[in-house]
Amino acid sequence: MDILRYLLDNPDPPEEPPRTQRRDRYYDETRDASAVTVFWEDVSALKTLLDAEATTPMPDGETLSVDSVPSDVPTDDLSLRMAHEQLLSELNRLSTEWEAQLDSSPASVWLPADYSVRMQLYLRHCENRAGNPTDEFEPSESFGRVRSLVNRCTVADSDDAASAFVGSEHVPLSE
Repeated sequence: MDILRYLLDNPDPPEEPPRTQRRDRYYDETRDASAVTVFWEDVSALKTLLDAEATTPMPDGETLSVDSVPSDVPTDDLSLRMAHEQLLSELNRLSTEWEAQLDSSPASVWLPADYSVRMQLYLRHCENRAGNPTDEFEPSESFGRVRSLVNRCTVADSDDAASAFVGSEHVPLSE
């Protein structure tokens, strides 16, 4: 009752307690990413596939297949060859950064938003090469693990529950 009387008798409103500053999300410091469960064997299989595919020459005139690239990519030979080299480089960096983040198996790692589309493109490219009788490329027996990894990445990319805003330093391929 004394508090009520004090408030009614006191003409000055009570001071608000100091608030802690709210930190807004800064777009240059964070990235949209999805959490993906990864095993050591997945990263190893991806690295093995990348190495085998990069070191096995493609038949003359072959590059990324035109039907496997997005419609916004030019489909001349030079553009397709450059897109293939860029994709190999990105996937090598991604697997290296994931490998550095793994402290146990399985572990959760971050996948940049919408990156699973590029992983699917590479997987289709490898499947097309493996199905081509004139191509010497043979995927290793761990190819199924790469397919499983790409499927998990696709599911995580499409699931809002796996998505988060993460500090750029923790998300692979964020410059």
